[in-house]
Amino acid sequence: MKKLWVIPLIGMMCLPKVLAETNMPEQGSTVGIKINADRGGVIQSAFSAVLIEAGLLNNNTHFDYLLDVHITITPFTTNSPNMQFVRFELNAELLDNDGNVLLPYAFFFRDGHVNQEGAESRAFREAVRKINAEYGDLLKEQ
Repeated sequence: MKKLWVIPLIGMMCLPKVLAETNMPEQGSTVGIKINADRGGVIQSAFSAVLIEAGLLNNNTHFDYLLDVHITITPFTTNSPNMQFVRFELNAELLDNDGNVLLPYAFFFRDGHVNQEGAESRAFREAVRKINAEYGDLLKEQ
């Protein structure tokens, strides 16, 4: 039985404040992915690739665990009249069948471009880069 100690980190959002002990998925376990606001499946593809690399199988029909991902994109203004900016927030929770959070993951950042669509596209590219760079290592640490 692997132990997971969940400790709130500076810059992370919505993390439980209580230490929890739980079972993490083992290699060969199936993980479903549910995402509320993906664009063209890029976030789902990024998480799928990381899960497969960690030895977990992605299956959205029958699964042992669920990766529940919520994305929020909010436009905001600055003093720059030639640029449009967005705030990108991603909160993901790896859940067991009982709905217990096994592994929280969250980040946020801002990105900009000359138009709103470009700012959002850049934000999604940065989110994919962050998932590829961070989430696999987070799974391996458990």
